[in-house]
Amino acid sequence: MDGRAAYKRRIQLTGRSTYIVSLPKEWVETWRLGRGSEVTLEVMPDGSLKIAPSASERPARRDRRVIDLRGKELDLSFVIKSVIASYLAGYDEVLLLFGDGSVDAVSKIRSIVESNILGFNVLEEGPGYIVFVSVVDHRSMEFSRALSRMARIAAEMIRDVARGLENGDRGLLDLVAERDQLVDKLYLYMARQMTMASSGRLPLKDLGVYSPAEIVHLFLAVKSIERVADHATILSVRVSASLGAGMSVENGLSSLVMEAAEGFSKSVEALIKADAGLAASIAPVLSEYRSRLESMTAQEFLRGGGSLLRYLVIDSMRRITGYSLDIAEAALDISAVREKAKSEGP
Repeated sequence: MDGRAAYKRRIQLTGRSTYIVSLPKEWVETWRLGRGSEVTLEVMPDGSLKIAPSASERPARRDRRVIDLRGKELDLSFVIKSVIASYLAGYDEVLLLFGDGSVDAVSKIRSIVESNILGFNVLEEGPGYIVFVSVVDHRSMEFSRALSRMARIAAEMIRDVARGLENGDRGLLDLVAERDQLVDKLYLYMARQMTMASSGRLPLKDLGVYSPAEIVHLFLAVKSIERVADHATILSVRVSASLGAGMSVENGLSSLVMEAAEGFSKSVEALIKADAGLAASIAPVLSEYRSRLESMTAQEFLRGGGSLLRYLVIDSMRRITGYSLDIAEAALDISAVREKAKSEGP
């Protein structure tokens, strides 16, 4: 059956108060429904009605993608990106077919995929092929929980950079980079859920959103959180190397970093709560802080011979604050979309 098919039906009245609409035969047969089968009805934000088989009626289904690499030059980076793209698209299984003599490459692919994607593990492996399968049910970790966890980790990464600067603790700085991989895993997990919700394969309520229009803003915010963690990681590595080279830490640098961490946490709080008031109040504070950082960067350039470590810290905090502003703006956008959807509802 064509998934884009549209049908017209006349409403029938049975008894005095029961309205009924017949279902397309092809649709019923596709889902193997019959008399007594249960369906769910969901009123959408635009007032339309979405009908779907209830979870108990849905047949077990696993979407599989086959990537045939036989006879092709094996590009490890391309293969990894293809597997990740398949995971993000919502495939439950990915079968990779290889040519002969690819044992070492297959081992590397297996290691990279399993260490970078949450719950996407090897189901089967043999000469010339490997099958990855998603073993994490989206219901086992709610989207809101994954989002909160990702944001908390990113915020603590920034704070640990501040503590590392304050105490000259290279061990603490080195731990920051180790947590970045978990942030990346959570990002991919949530991106997969958002893709599935956008295509109707996951209920919007599982993401905590009221309309599909919210998803694009939510995705931009989640991506910004992931980028914040990336910058915290990059800075931690550079600061650790600078301390190892004997560079001294100027007074006030750690407090600058801590200020950025607090601004980031506030913007995420506004996002999670879809709190337009909080987002509107934090945005000018973040803008003022970023302007202050830009002014400090300009002063470093004009005076010349300034501390490289100081410049690295200021520049990284400027970038992180820019992403925090993007998150606050996403919170405002989601709040506006949600308000519009509610006003247009039935």
